[in-house]
Amino acid sequence: MAVKARRALPAKKDRRGWIFIALALLCLVGAGYFGWQYWSQTAGALETMEVGRYVVPDDDMLPGEAERQSALEDSKVRFVVPSVGLDVPLGSINAVDGRMNPPGFKSAYSVRNMGVPPERAEEGTLYVVAHSLRTEGATAGQNNHLAPGSYLIDVPNQRAAVAVGDEILVDAHRYWVTGSRTVLKTALRKETDIWTSTPGRLVFITCLQNGKGTPSTMNLIILAELAQ
Repeated sequence: MAVKARRALPAKKDRRGWIFIALALLCLVGAGYFGWQYWSQTAGALETMEVGRYVVPDDDMLPGEAERQSALEDSKVRFVVPSVGLDVPLGSINAVDGRMNPPGFKSAYSVRNMGVPPERAEEGTLYVVAHSLRTEGATAGQNNHLAPGSYLIDVPNQRAAVAVGDEILVDAHRYWVTGSRTVLKTALRKETDIWTSTPGRLVFITCLQNGKGTPSTMNLIILAELAQ
């Protein structure tokens, strides 16, 4: 019996060892899953826009892109859409090699080297870009704690949360919404009418989220014209 007992002890230790390893693996898998869930709802949800390409994560700037953007978070101008309760600073960035990559999540950004700046609104198109955040089941009017673009998307209906005739205020300028459209991100650059500078026009672009917590494949474009 003594011999059998001595032989049985290593087997028990081996079983305990395998049980410990299995539990450790389960913990790692669980941590990975919940970590992924957290990332997908926070950092992984913070997406940016590109002209004619897929969006990229905010922290995936190209080498030298941040410096070339020369981002300004607040130009002392407000971007306001009263119908959805949006009132945020309007910063500014440079498009870099065709990329419009908002660096932050509290401001909307005019694009300096495309169209015109706010103070020259009558002379051409003012391009404004902003983030929206990925949320499951979000509806229009429930995004006030999120990024500027989230105010302007009606996720369940996959359309703009503003209607024709709604007001957009940029500094002392008043625009009226004239329409909106959705477009695949890969096809954004083909919207040639969007990229033609037109006096007194505003073009706002953000990601149209899908409400599933998965990456957006669509952009929402809102068009507006200066009030006469």
